Amino acid sequence: MHAGLRRRVAALSSRAGNRAPDAGFTLTEVLVSMMLIGIVMGALTTFYANSMSMMGFQRGKQTAIRLAADGIEQVRSLSPAQLLDGRAPCGTATPCGPPVAGVDLSDMAEWDHPTRPAPALRTSDSPTPYNRYWYVGKCWQAAGGGPCTRTTDAVELLHVVVAVTWRDKSCQSSTCTYATSTLISGASDPLFDRSAKAAPPTVRQQADLPGEVDVQISTVTITASGGAPPLTFSATGLPDGLAMASNGQITGTPTRGGAFDVTAIATDGFGNTGSTSFTWTIVALPKLDSPGPQTATSGLAVSFDLKPLLSGGTAPYTWAVTTPGPWGATGLPPGLSLDPSTGVITGTPTQTGPASDVTVTVTDNNGKAASTTFGWAVVSRTTSPQLASPGPQTATKGVQASFDLNTLLSGGTAPYTWAVTKSGPWGATGLPPGLSLGRKTGVITGIPTQTGPVRNVTVTVTDKNGKTASTTFGWTVVPRLTAPTGARTDRRFTPVWESAAADGTGPYTWTYTNLPEGVSMTSHGLIWGDLLFGSRYLTTVTVTDATGATNSVTFPWSVDGSLPDPLVPGLKITAPAGDRTDSVGQTVSVPVSAVGWSGGQTWTATGLPPDVTLKNGVLTGTLKQAGTYRVTVKVRVPVTFTSNGHSFLDDHATVMFTWTVR
Repeated sequence: MHAGLRRRVAALSSRAGNRAPDAGFTLTEVLVSMMLIGIVMGALTTFYANSMSMMGFQRGKQTAIRLAADGIEQVRSLSPAQLLDGRAPCGTATPCGPPVAGVDLSDMAEWDHPTRPAPALRTSDSPTPYNRYWYVGKCWQAAGGGPCTRTTDAVELLHVVVAVTWRDKSCQSSTCTYATSTLISGASDPLFDRSAKAAPPTVRQQADLPGEVDVQISTVTITASGGAPPLTFSATGLPDGLAMASNGQITGTPTRGGAFDVTAIATDGFGNTGSTSFTWTIVALPKLDSPGPQTATSGLAVSFDLKPLLSGGTAPYTWAVTTPGPWGATGLPPGLSLDPSTGVITGTPTQTGPASDVTVTVTDNNGKAASTTFGWAVVSRTTSPQLASPGPQTATKGVQASFDLNTLLSGGTAPYTWAVTKSGPWGATGLPPGLSLGRKTGVITGIPTQTGPVRNVTVTVTDKNGKTASTTFGWTVVPRLTAPTGARTDRRFTPVWESAAADGTGPYTWTYTNLPEGVSMTSHGLIWGDLLFGSRYLTTVTVTDATGATNSVTFPWSVDGSLPDPLVPGLKITAPAGDRTDSVGQTVSVPVSAVGWSGGQTWTATGLPPDVTLKNGVLTGTLKQAGTYRVTVKVRVPVTFTSNGHSFLDDHATVMFTWTVR
């Protein structure tokens, strides 16, 4: 009590002791008493308010503790894999913001975003809304326990923090936080194993890395996933002139071409290592071989491809001729030009001349160039005509034919006169019936009216000066197939009863290849049977008529492999779906797939281009040889079933397609 107030009370007490008992209180004494009562009541009110606020905070905290404990129980009910499902570690792609106030994640590695807060939680004993957050990270803990310290004998665990926030004015910024945590082991045995090691990093496989001699490398970086940071990279077998930094970046300038077997190694913070091996091909600088002396003929078209002379370098390439050169402004004989993108020289020389140097330069995508110089002469056409042989010719009965003999002619002096030796093997005209030769044009045209095997035709050309040239070649007229024609599509179990037909000289003999299973063909051209299996066949029908002339037609025959019974799915190949064309040197990856029966599928493939194989459901390889390949892919499923009156011990489907490699 204040000293002055004590003295005042003491004085009043002294006076009261000197009064008569019924003297009463003075006004001053009453006022002092009321003041004392006000002071005491004010103190009691503040105490009461503080007590109620503290009780509210403690009640809120107890609710938060219950919700956090419930969150921990939910965590313990899940497997480690379920805890990580849908979560991504913090990094460049998914940066993590700070956790809620009051949560410390400094001892967690690779912690991720919290799950989005659930709708506000409310309890029966409190209207205050609560938000609950989960944070998941990695914790390497020593066998003896303790903080998350990365040591070589540490065990990798999952560290889960559950935080609950609620509003209360007694907390900073009116938001209170309660957090608790637990460690989850990914092993079936929760006991620590002193010999346990953290999982090593996984180095990502590399393919199609760039590289050319004398071209700087700066864009290649080896990366890895997993492991304990920091990761340190190293490599063995790198191409000459290249080196790897500890962060995985490869830099330098290759000094030698070739295929290098490289092993990239990542070492994590525990000393654990992961590696991958790959072949890195460094291409040599471009080199352009000399084609040797070239000779062209004035007035005759030229097409000269320079690409076969090129080796090394990196596509695409740009071609150029040194201008001006000995031949003049263009560097080439007048009338010729070089396509800068294809490297092909084309045109028709318009001027004769002795061998003069032509210099061609090719520049690759990296600016590296190579050149070659060769002589090119242009001579006059020969004074006497020359007529080359066209090789065997074939026409079809009833189909328009046209054959220009001028494409076989060189030399001589125009105009020319053309003739066929009459009364030849084909008869009085010397040509297959229905065909005729234009005396001035040198073009054979017409519609053949009679079939026949190979018979010789002799053609003679006479130039303006009376000089002549002749050539003899065989000519066959084959029957025209009028049925089947074009593609055909049917459903499984469709009965087939069709007759093949031809326009030739009967009687006919018919053969076939690659008819759908269940269907056959008689020698008289009747195609019959039930279509038993899908999916796509390249069927060839061949007819030979009475003259011995033979003709064939190949058409795709698609069979829907589904079955009438909806409970029996059947089998149908969905890929590959049709013919394809690719280029030599191209790396291909063509998936194969089927719908219908699931499980137990066995795939085979025949007729593939060299160096292409069927592996793990993909036709893969590098195309090395040009050609046309008839490929057959088949899938088989071991299943026993009955449908549409047929019993099967398995189901299978076949797809055939033509693969052209250019």
